[in-house]
Amino acid sequence: METAKVLATHQQLQLQETRERVVAGGDLDRGWVLKKGAAGRRSNVGGADAAFASENDLDPFASASHDPNSPMNVMLSPPPHIAALEGRLPFARFLEAAPFSRFPSFMATRANVLTIIIIVIYIFFCVFALAYQSRVLPPKKGHGYGSDFQRSGLVAMSQIPVAIALGVRGNIIGLALGKGYDRLRIFHKVVGRIVFLGSLLHTVLYMHKFYKLGKLASLSAKPTMIYGYVAFAGACLLVVSSLPVFRRVMYGTFQNCHFIGVLAMLVGMGLHVPVAKPWMIASAAIYVFSMIMSACKTRFARAELVALGGCTTTLITIPGITTGWRAGQHVRLRVFGIGVSNVFEAHPFTIASAPDSGGLVLMAKAVGDWTEKLYELAASGEGAQRDTSDPELGVWKRRAMVMVEGPYGGLGHTLPTSFSSLILMAGGSGITHSLALAQDIIQRSPSGVVAARTVDLVWVVRVEQTARAILPSITALVSQARAWERKALAARKRRKDVAMPTALRVHIFVTRVPHSSPLTLVPGQRGGTYDRAVREKDSKLMPSSHGHGRSDSEDSSDHGHTVDAHAWRSNDGHGSSDGHGHHDAKTPMDSGASTPVPVPVTAAEKERADWLVRNASIAKVAMLRARRTDPNQPMSSLTAYRGRPEVASILGSVMDESISRHGRVMTEPSGVFVSACGPEHLVNDSRDAVRGVAPWKRTAVGGVDFEAEFFGF
Repeated sequence: METAKVLATHQQLQLQETRERVVAGGDLDRGWVLKKGAAGRRSNVGGADAAFASENDLDPFASASHDPNSPMNVMLSPPPHIAALEGRLPFARFLEAAPFSRFPSFMATRANVLTIIIIVIYIFFCVFALAYQSRVLPPKKGHGYGSDFQRSGLVAMSQIPVAIALGVRGNIIGLALGKGYDRLRIFHKVVGRIVFLGSLLHTVLYMHKFYKLGKLASLSAKPTMIYGYVAFAGACLLVVSSLPVFRRVMYGTFQNCHFIGVLAMLVGMGLHVPVAKPWMIASAAIYVFSMIMSACKTRFARAELVALGGCTTTLITIPGITTGWRAGQHVRLRVFGIGVSNVFEAHPFTIASAPDSGGLVLMAKAVGDWTEKLYELAASGEGAQRDTSDPELGVWKRRAMVMVEGPYGGLGHTLPTSFSSLILMAGGSGITHSLALAQDIIQRSPSGVVAARTVDLVWVVRVEQTARAILPSITALVSQARAWERKALAARKRRKDVAMPTALRVHIFVTRVPHSSPLTLVPGQRGGTYDRAVREKDSKLMPSSHGHGRSDSEDSSDHGHTVDAHAWRSNDGHGSSDGHGHHDAKTPMDSGASTPVPVPVTAAEKERADWLVRNASIAKVAMLRARRTDPNQPMSSLTAYRGRPEVASILGSVMDESISRHGRVMTEPSGVFVSACGPEHLVNDSRDAVRGVAPWKRTAVGGVDFEAEFFGF
């Protein structure tokens, strides 16, 4: 039977190779300007009826929407996977390390070794330019600049255009490198500090020199010196307002101080000495160009604000903006009606929806002054309406005018559609980044531009209530992926030229669930051996909410395997699960649930549960390996777990699956993409897991690419 499956899959691949194939999915036309796309452009993509229409207008950079009039004998293919240059180096694992990421907050930095090396080289050249053949002793004939201390000012002046170019949102350097302004921010900070230190040396040493000569007061009254003091005051304002404490507590004031400081520094420096004018004009041109680009990227729209009481989160939906961004990008949001002092204060939020999916969606967790006011605006005041459909969750709605600027950031030159497998790690509100990527991949899968067979979305939340707010959206997306899997796999068995579907497996980890309480996040998920064994001992065994075993319907062979959500408990108090590979359980996405029946606990199950408690580390490795991994069967599923995920185990399991899947059909994997968005510890754990992959395994899977997204501004 297994041999027949391999031969059938191999024949399908040979059939596809004989067809004309057009590379698509490059998304070169996206990620620049927000706009309203054609109505219903992708209304059916990813649905069960969308896949047999056609594939695209054959644009190599198309975004994989369907056109019913395009020829059936042409199939789009995913973009080629090209590994990053640093990933090809033999010491790539060393360059990916972030040695100071786990230090205390006042000493920590997210910079990896490659970034640190670039910074050290840059600082070396700045120091070299400052000190080479320069003497600070009293001047002598033929010996450098003597005591005029002019060179420090020249070094600071020459770096001002670089600092501005690295800091503005309309970033030409980032465009060339495929990096958003947020990824270049660390270089902006370093160059800015060089400018400040050079200005400080220049100002203090000259003042000391004039003081020794007894001319400080008279010289300071001259216009040249006054303009110099204005420029230095602007530099001081920039540095003070950029301190982390100041930036976190008063973000709006930080933005205003930055604008005033840059203006004072450019005007003061330009009038200070004639040699500085060309440099300041260049700096001003870069700054003005960025402001023009920001204005061109700004849209006014009416938004629907939804206050989710269960997790104190505001859901912002803008139906008037439907396309123009790439999954993973963010926008800067201004909300009218939030207060006079906050109306022009812009805050960045990751877009939580895929393009061409019905509108732009943002999620704002109420964790600060501005986001709390936004939540209060949505939940109260004139025009707010209470949705009584879910009294436990608590939902209020109202409309407001917003100003949206973007899109910015994103994955740059990285194309998630070119990888064989994707792992999307999310913590808390970091689900917005991962959910947008997952939705985009699933919606585009029917067109053939997605190489990935599986997308594993791992979401870590503290309590179940946090996940309940958007669980319906996740469930609908998994159902959409599973419906397309069933239809596509059935068509491929009939030798139809249909793209291999992409499975979405969502794993929700709840870290704070009492062991005495059932994990009820996913309706219809069966209880595990541990819980059933414990309940048997406590004489509290209740009938399962859903039947076990196979369904008698025609889709019985397609039921996804749901890993047990709470089948074991570790020694450190966290729960997790073990999966039961010999059972086929209905998932919440399947229809036709059978009548609930009690499930007795056998002695073998009790013994197994006790063994899992004693060997928690082994159970953690096994819990995700128990999911269904047969590429010829639907694999989309939604599962909840207790405790925290072991990222290394998840990555290893997905890599083994990818190698095995491609080995069956004798093809080369095109790599695994790992994205992490959330708290620092989650991103650091994900990075360490990627770095821990053995070189031979990294080569066998086609490479492992890692992208990190952090909270904060």
